Amino acid sequence: MQRLDYPPIETLLPHREGMLLVDRVIESGEGWVRAVLEVRAGAWYVDAQRMPAWIALEAMAQTIAACIGIARREQGLPPVQGYLLGTRRFRSARPGFPVGCTLEIVAERQYEEPSGIGAFDCRVELDGERIADAILTVFDPS
Repeated sequence: MQRLDYPPIETLLPHREGMLLVDRVIESGEGWVRAVLEVRAGAWYVDAQRMPAWIALEAMAQTIAACIGIARREQGLPPVQGYLLGTRRFRSARPGFPVGCTLEIVAERQYEEPSGIGAFDCRVELDGERIADAILTVFDPS
């Protein structure tokens, strides 16, 4: 299922103001989502005109939350706060990402247990090139 008319990101995630990194969802399907993060000057996470690579972990976690938020919205339910339990194999081809660039973050569900624990394979792309990736383990209390 791919759509072009996604609601504002604030309706999919419980994050607000400066803590909301992901700007919008651009594509999704059953158990996966693609979102965009525009690295802006003056953002709290910008250090010496770049976003440190480790901030991509939070962007990945928020992209997962958007995936879950889309599914909840389709059921008529509000977004809920989930929990990042762990990260495996985080790799980045760069130490950071420059101000002004647009990152695409993809999260694909690998598994989900009835208890709410699941894992997502995540990646960050810049101009079509995979520049960071990780597997994130999360807990969805809903």
